[in-house]
Amino acid sequence: MRILFRSTLLSAMALTTALSACHDNSNDDAPAVARFEITFTNLTAGQPMTPLALIAHDATYQSFVPGKPASIALEKLAESGDNGMLLSEAKASTIHVWQASSGAGMVMPGKSETQVLDIPIAQIASARLSVLSMLANTNDAFAASNSTAI
Repeated sequence: MRILFRSTLLSAMALTTALSACHDNSNDDAPAVARFEITFTNLTAGQPMTPLALIAHDATYQSFVPGKPASIALEKLAESGDNGMLLSEAKASTIHVWQASSGAGMVMPGKSETQVLDIPIAQIASARLSVLSMLANTNDAFAASNSTAI
């Protein structure tokens, strides 16, 4: 069954990015990349969050559209915390998605998790970040930062 999007709880998360490296000299054929360190902090007061889905992409890709029916992949994330299908679909969009990865595990209230994303330097101007997670103490709610410019 498809569900309509519930309002996201952007206040439930804080994201910070830092450009930390630009090129790997060990392989001259590889494209130059910018390395972003993303730190997610669960700022809720008692709401564990399921493993994060982090997606680095261009402006064309959207993990969801507010007000539109949810995809099956997003429904799985919102209802069971399973980000596997969402990440698989993102990875299949190789033209628009540069990296899609899962967090290590639950992010408890007050705790943080840091992930590293590599984005081709040539794509920095159009780079976006989406971060999604299920609010674990619910049966069908998620929090997301959708297509935020980097």
